[in-house]
Amino acid sequence: MNKERALQGIEALIQDGNNVLKTMRNSELGGTYVDSAMYNSWLTKAIAFLKLFLEDDNEFVKGLQKSHRSYYNEASTCVKIIENVKEYINKDFIAFEQKNKVDIDRP
Repeated sequence: MNKERALQGIEALIQDGNNVLKTMRNSELGGTYVDSAMYNSWLTKAIAFLKLFLEDDNEFVKGLQKSHRSYYNEASTCVKIIENVKEYINKDFIAFEQKNKVDIDRP
């Protein structure tokens, strides 16, 4: 996967997370509402993504998998972490290699 494609996927994940947060934020006036299907679908993708970049024993990721005590706080923290990963990729602190790269020096 190349860098541009990875960044597009990350941007889509951030946008989806912001949509989840917006839905929750809009409903706070009339009580607590969470579109559980939308939230769980996004959270599953976010956890899979975070596992790529965080250690296996990361307490935040383990907590996400166990319970959803605070939907809004968990989702907003996920979005912030994903945005930080995006920044690291943009600054080339995290490198992506193209799998189909041709090595012209090989015989």
